[in-house]
Amino acid sequence: MTAAGLVASVGTRRWLETYAGEVSNIALVLIAIGSMAVRMPFTLQYARERVDCAYWHSPDFLRTNYVITGVWGLALLVAAVAGGYGDLVLRDPDNLWTGLIIQIAAIIAAVRFTAWYPGIVRTRVQRERGTGQGV
Repeated sequence: MTAAGLVASVGTRRWLETYAGEVSNIALVLIAIGSMAVRMPFTLQYARERVDCAYWHSPDFLRTNYVITGVWGLALLVAAVAGGYGDLVLRDPDNLWTGLIIQIAAIIAAVRFTAWYPGIVRTRVQRERGTGQGV
């Protein structure tokens, strides 16, 4: 978008300034959905940095990454819809709620879920297997 902004007309730059956040968030939603569609949720690369390779192909590990990727996709969609509502319906790109609070709250929720959910899955797996090991 930066490259487009450098060579774009004044009107296009104005459009980019207004809608760049929504366009970026929608692009990331599509990446999240696409990564799940090709059976490689985008969180896998990050999760593999923190989890022993013995668990990388376990159904619980993979399902956990699908869920977390889905939550990120939803959070980014909420941010895009909030920003779009502020821009298109309220005609106020600087609206505190739609331009900032709702969007940040969605991202914080995704960050917190990402930190919380693997522990829940790990505990459930340990309980089911009766072992001290998990995902």
